[in-house]
Amino acid sequence: MNTQHAPEILTSLNAAQQLQRELAHQDISSDVHDGYGIALISVWIGLVVWCHHDGFWWRIGWEPGRKRAVYAWHPLTEPGRAARRIALQEYDRDLAAVAHQVSRVADHRHGRRLDRVPLQPRAR
Repeated sequence: MNTQHAPEILTSLNAAQQLQRELAHQDISSDVHDGYGIALISVWIGLVVWCHHDGFWWRIGWEPGRKRAVYAWHPLTEPGRAARRIALQEYDRDLAAVAHQVSRVADHRHGRRLDRVPLQPRAR
C-alpha cells in the first residue's frame, strides 16, 4: 500500500493568499487580485507583488544606466521569508522618507535650497 500523498498543487492565488497572511503577521495590510493564471498583491502605493509559476516578483528599484526596473524574486514555497524581505523594503522606504524630510527641514531652517547649492569636491 502506497502511503505517500500527492503534493498539493500551489496555484498563484493560493501563494498570494499565503503571502498576504504572512504580510499581516508583519503588520502590513494588502489586497489580493487574481485572473488569467496570475495573482497580484497590492501592498502599498508603488509596490505590487506578482505571483506566477514558481515565484514572487516585485520591483525594488530603477537602473538609470539601462533605463530598466530592477526586480526581486523569491520562491512561492517560502511566503514567510518573502514577507520579511518585503517588510524590510518597507522599513527602508520609510527610513528614506524620514531622512528626506529631516534634510528638507534642516535646509529650510538654514535658508538653503538643495537645487541651488553647487557641488564642491571634498577636500582630502
